[in-house]
Amino acid sequence: MKTTKLIIGIFALLFSTVRLSAQEEDGMRYLFGPGDRDISISGFGGPFVGFTAMGDEFAVTSGGGGAVLFNQRFFVGGYGEGVASLHEEDLIIYSRTLGKNVTYPDLKKNFGHGGFWIGYINKPHSVFHWGINSKFGFGAVTLNEGTFGSDHHDDFEYDNVFVISPELVFELNLLKWLRINVGVGYQYVAGINKEYEYQLPDGKTEYRKYFEPEDFSKPIGHISFLFGWFEN
Repeated sequence: MKTTKLIIGIFALLFSTVRLSAQEEDGMRYLFGPGDRDISISGFGGPFVGFTAMGDEFAVTSGGGGAVLFNQRFFVGGYGEGVASLHEEDLIIYSRTLGKNVTYPDLKKNFGHGGFWIGYINKPHSVFHWGINSKFGFGAVTLNEGTFGSDHHDDFEYDNVFVISPELVFELNLLKWLRINVGVGYQYVAGINKEYEYQLPDGKTEYRKYFEPEDFSKPIGHISFLFGWFEN
């Protein structure tokens, strides 16, 4: 229910912002039919770097995305993002094969997701302007054994997640084909519910969580470099 309310709220904010901006324009525009000016369609894409937290640790993410841009204001596209910084965790889990708890030290914790990216840009022809956007994606939290790039790098445990990341963005037009922006928002992560077996001293087995939603639902900031067609 909370996730549904959040999605509705994000779309309501995007719609109200677009509607208010449209009222500032002279004349009505139509996708099909007469109007004072045709709708322009272009696009952009580029990399971004994110700054957030995983649990109590500072985390850096990297990713990229691209979108179709309508009238230089509204865009719809896709993105992909993953944690680039190193995060390790010891996992104690019951092995049915060995019949006892086994400690797996220094497992690499990873978090990645990708999906849809929508947004609105206010007064895009101004050198400095603002906008709002949100990412809606699916991904996973994983624990890996071994080092990335080695022959032994297997997913040990994982949990599938759903991610919503609304942001307020401040953007600077550097060139006709290049923009840089800084965004601040919140990353909401849902779907973390997997439990793992653990043997108590009396021989009984209980189930424990090694991932919690609050470990990944955190404020997040991005710096993006966008390349595309930014004039009509």
